[in-house]
Amino acid sequence: MIRIKCGFFVCVQVERWPKPDIAFSDSSQPGRLGPAVYRTQCGGRRPVREAECRAPLERPERCPKRQCPASANSRIRALHEKFTFSSDIIHLMATPYLSIIIPAYNEAERIPRTLIDIDRRLARADYSYEILVIDDGSKDNTVEVVSKFVPMIRNLRIVETKENLGKGGAVRRGMLLAKGQIRLFSDADNSTSIDQFDNMIPFFKAGYAVVIGSRSVRGAKLNPPEPLYRRLIGKALNFFVQVILLWGIHDTQCGFKAFTAEAAENIFKISKIAGWGFDVEILSIAKLLGYKIKEIPVCWVDDARSHVRFSAGLQFIRDSVKIRWWIWKRQYE
Repeated sequence: MIRIKCGFFVCVQVERWPKPDIAFSDSSQPGRLGPAVYRTQCGGRRPVREAECRAPLERPERCPKRQCPASANSRIRALHEKFTFSSDIIHLMATPYLSIIIPAYNEAERIPRTLIDIDRRLARADYSYEILVIDDGSKDNTVEVVSKFVPMIRNLRIVETKENLGKGGAVRRGMLLAKGQIRLFSDADNSTSIDQFDNMIPFFKAGYAVVIGSRSVRGAKLNPPEPLYRRLIGKALNFFVQVILLWGIHDTQCGFKAFTAEAAENIFKISKIAGWGFDVEILSIAKLLGYKIKEIPVCWVDDARSHVRFSAGLQFIRDSVKIRWWIWKRQYE
């Protein structure tokens, strides 16, 4: 207590709070606390009357919740520990706009150029994306080559398969593992550059669930053009497929097809074929389920190292007949 006297007429009395953890009592009246009986709690932040604490001269073990910041801090720490997520879980929760699935079988030589080109073109994209390379039991060092690019290329993942499932099996696995709102599969030889996906976006906004690239509709460009015999064989096979399954689809085999997440999950979880006929099967299932399909022209750069054997055409016909039979038997329902 400090008394200050100024002149003859003014007398000011100033009382200050006692120091932390010190209690004063009025001993003249036992059992009664005087007006100057105060002590501090919670590090001296606020004076509290001695009656508010459990022990008059000791720091209480537990303070009132609304008065003790230490109690609030402990609750905050508990919530922090409960809701702390690892970076892997946050990554899984994120939903990219586009998922790119690249099936790869013995592509150690060609896939580096493909990954570099995709990364360069998507760097200018205004949407989020992920890139999944699905190794289909390669006998060469495809997995090792792609793994070296993972630290350098944004959102790139490699999924390794021990056995060879076929292109259809690899695409199916990638479509079901992908997280994107739109899921597109593209060939490892990069015959159709990824920036052509931008031409598909307006059709997805218009309500189409499946948008496929085509080399046979007006506006498509082939560089260089396919040999005449391959074009004739392709047209004959396509006419056969149109008659029994997909009337109005002029190119079922172009390796540049995109699906909404809902369509991809509903189509690929019931698809069966892993060979050359898988393109026809997934489009037939999409049509069977009532999804709208749009065929758009693409610019196709033919890779001379890509070869299609005559036996592939026979397998294609056999798979198409199987699909027609399964539809009749309602095996996709």
